[in-house]
Amino acid sequence: HGDHPTIEAGTYNLREGLDVHDALAALGRQRPHAGYVTVTFPEGSWLTDFARILNKDTNISGRRFLQVAHSGKVRSKFEPARVRSLEGLVFPSTYQIAASNSAADVARRLVSQLDAEVSKLDLSKVTSMGYTPYQLIIVASMVEAEAKVQGDRAKIAEVIYNRLRQGIPLGIDATIDYALGHHVAALTNSQLAIRSPYNTRLHTGLPPTPIGAPGASSLQAAAAPATGNFLYYVVADCQGHHFFTADYGAFLRAKARYEALSC
Repeated sequence: HGDHPTIEAGTYNLREGLDVHDALAALGRQRPHAGYVTVTFPEGSWLTDFARILNKDTNISGRRFLQVAHSGKVRSKFEPARVRSLEGLVFPSTYQIAASNSAADVARRLVSQLDAEVSKLDLSKVTSMGYTPYQLIIVASMVEAEAKVQGDRAKIAEVIYNRLRQGIPLGIDATIDYALGHHVAALTNSQLAIRSPYNTRLHTGLPPTPIGAPGASSLQAAAAPATGNFLYYVVADCQGHHFFTADYGAFLRAKARYEALSC
């Protein structure tokens, strides 16, 4: 019709069902998209969450991303030789992903960012305790899953290291969620007894891999845990603050107080 001669070639978002006039008007009002999309991966995300977000927000197949992430072809410099999964080794943040990027391109970028974040840390305290950077990432992933407020992160890391040192099971239910493969609001007794190396109620030591993607704050907490003798923590209020103690009786009393709240 000779209308809107300045429409640029490119990709546009249009509502379905527009007639020609309205479609031309919409194209005239817009500029085509840049050659990338902005995608945010939240802290604590599992690889399956990364895949779901890629499927939803980009032209990259989430299934293909998971294949790459479990293939062993893209690796972190902190990844042990025996490990073939990138769980916990992809950094959660906001990225611009180009239309030309492949699943492998994205995986390499996410891993490269995680490597850079861990390389910034002072690892001397953790290595002096006998832990590797990969084990630090595992601890950070549990801190990420457990902490609701910033001030609790280093204390949660302290509890984890103290229990590891004393050979006490970590008892972190987020690892059971991970073993189940889906998030559960309240775990049943049968779920708490699931036979899995990720069940930290049944097994001492660390789970085999991270249980999600820790952010910078949780990595920092795992590298610089608080100093003290805390062995227990429980949610203490409706804002998500935890109560920390070395006394099991005090832990049980705090747990009962929280359960009496109507959050």
